[in-house]
Amino acid sequence: WDRPQPLAGSGTLEGLTLGDPALDELLAPAVDWTLAASVMSDRGLSIDRLTVASAALQAEAEGSVEPDGAVSAAGRLLAPSLAALESLVGLPLSGAADLGWRLEPAENGLALSIDGTISEPGLGIDAVDPLFGAEADLVAEMRVGLDGSFAIDRLTLSAEGAEIDGSMTLAEGRLGSAWTLAVPDLQPVGAALGVTLDGGAVAQATLAGPLESLALDGGVDLTGLSLDGAALPDARLTATLDDLAAGLAGRATLRTSLADRPASLAADFSLAEDGGVRIERIDGDVAGVRLAGGLTVRPDGLLAGAVTGRAEALAALAPLAGFD
Repeated sequence: WDRPQPLAGSGTLEGLTLGDPALDELLAPAVDWTLAASVMSDRGLSIDRLTVASAALQAEAEGSVEPDGAVSAAGRLLAPSLAALESLVGLPLSGAADLGWRLEPAENGLALSIDGTISEPGLGIDAVDPLFGAEADLVAEMRVGLDGSFAIDRLTLSAEGAEIDGSMTLAEGRLGSAWTLAVPDLQPVGAALGVTLDGGAVAQATLAGPLESLALDGGVDLTGLSLDGAALPDARLTATLDDLAAGLAGRATLRTSLADRPASLAADFSLAEDGGVRIERIDGDVAGVRLAGGLTVRPDGLLAGAVTGRAEALAALAPLAGFD
C-alpha cells in the first residue's frame, strides 16, 4: 500500500504474569491498554499513543518501530504509590513517582534515559527518611545490550538533605558498580535519633566481581562533627568484604584523632555461627597506645576474648586522662 494504514485497539489483560511474584503484583488485578498507531508503507510502525495502566503503574508512550526493528519511543511513567514496589525492593517505600523517559537505538542495543521527580519519598528508615524532604529529583542514563548486558552510565538522586550518585555495569555474569552518598548536614538524622548531631558525611562504595562472589569496598568520611554540643574529631571508616556469598566477613579500619594525636584501629570481623560477631587481628594505635588481640560479641551482648595495650611512653596518655 502507498499510504499509512490505521491500527487501533484497546483491551484488558487479566492474570498477566512475568514469572516473578513481586513483578506480578504490579500487574494485578488487571492491565488496561489502548493503542493508536499506523502501519507505514515500508512496514514500519508509527505509534501515536500507547497507554498501559494497572492499579500500581500508569504509562504512556509514542514513537516508532522501523522496518529493521529499531525502536524509538518516549513517554511518561506514573506510580501513584511506591508502596506497591515494597515486595520488589524489600523496603517499605512511600511516596509517588512522576517520570519522563526516552528509549533510543544504541550500539548493540537500546539507550534509556529517565528524568523526573519523586514526591514525599521514604524508605521506612527513621534515621534516613528526613534527608529526602518533600521531593527528590531522579536522573538516569542506562543501556540495555542485545547480548544481555546492562549498564547504568549515570544515576543521580538529589534530595533536600542528600545526594546519591552512581554507575553500574552487568555483563557476562560480572557486576561492577560505584556509588556515592553525600549528606552535607546530619542534623535531620540526629533529630530522628533524639540527639543534637552536627557535621557532614560522605560515603563511597564499590561492589564488583562475579555474581556468585561479589566483593564490597566502602568508606565513610565524617567531618565537622559534634554530638549534643561536644565536638568530635573528623574520622574515616573503611571496610572490605572480599566475598559476600561466603557471609559478612572482612576487615574494617577507623582513622581519626584523639587529644590532637592520630589514632587508628583495624580488625577482621565475621559473623559467628551462634549469631554473634567475631573481632580478630585487632591492630590499633590510639594516642601512642598499641592495641592487639581479639574479641567475640555474643548474641546477648557479652564480650569474650582479650585485648592488650602497650604504651611506649606514659606521658602520651596524660592528655587522655585530663592532665597537662
